[in-house]
Amino acid sequence: GRKIWENILSISRNISRTIQLYGREVEQGRKQRIINLISAFPYLLRHHIRPGCLCESQASLETTPPKDRLLLHEPSFQLVPTRHEGDKTSGGTTTIPTTTA
Repeated sequence: GRKIWENILSISRNISRTIQLYGREVEQGRKQRIINLISAFPYLLRHHIRPGCLCESQASLETTPPKDRLLLHEPSFQLVPTRHEGDKTSGGTTTIPTTTA
């Protein structure tokens, strides 16, 4: 796991450096957004794999500006309609079943 994590961090750094090198060809706002997304990716991946590992303490909330905080949302486990024909256990339906009271 450590080797994979180091590889993810290394690749993220390399992509950020590449963006910096070719920065003249990319709009400044877009370049900054790409760099922010790349730098957030390893931490969001870690949170996705192990939810709760990036818990926010009160001290970090007070010292970190809102624009620099990671917005973490727990995944919702509600049904989402899709375009595929479903699987055999759902009877091939693609709509969300409704219950009547």
